[in-house]
Amino acid sequence: MCIRDRDDLMPKEKPELSDAMRKKMAGKTFVKNPILGTKFTIAISSAKGGVGKSTFATNIALALKKIGCKVGLFDADIFGPSIPKMFDIKETPKTDGKKLSPILKYGIQCMSIGFMPATHGEAAINWRGPMVSSAIKSFVNQVYWKDLDFIIVDMPPGTGDTQMTFVQEIKMDGVIVVSTPQEVALLSLIHISEPTRLGMISYAVF
Repeated sequence: MCIRDRDDLMPKEKPELSDAMRKKMAGKTFVKNPILGTKFTIAISSAKGGVGKSTFATNIALALKKIGCKVGLFDADIFGPSIPKMFDIKETPKTDGKKLSPILKYGIQCMSIGFMPATHGEAAINWRGPMVSSAIKSFVNQVYWKDLDFIIVDMPPGTGDTQMTFVQEIKMDGVIVVSTPQEVALLSLIHISEPTRLGMISYAVF
């Protein structure tokens, strides 16, 4: 009986993966969609809450309006919306059954979860991560933004799934990260700059 060499038993060429398996192993490809009715999207973010993020978002929106830009302000901080209080808006957005019309205040098109009848800007919403991400994506695309030069997005604080989902699926032209000057607070900026993977990141430290 002839015993064949082990190399002879092995196939000469490695089997190739099927196209379906290649796609599965390649991971998910995210398509970044612009917010309809806008030219440039600027996100205002922070690693932690209570650092002045919403105040900064409000002021930059007002400053852009003052120099003649058409500006929108989207309050995506679903855990604790601040824009209704900052702009003193107590009315509910009008709708045609499909989309919402932003509320115009100081010449700025505003939208916030705090405008909804369930909250009216007074209560934070206790939702889990996936629910928050889905709500923000749906909410921002169900608004009739009208010919904006800039839309300023007041993001929820943190570096979790909500922020990652927004960055992966919404086309952004820049990010401003707001922080306090303490060394420990500045360390948190590392966690927020890496997930965004954008070259247009500015830091505002107060």
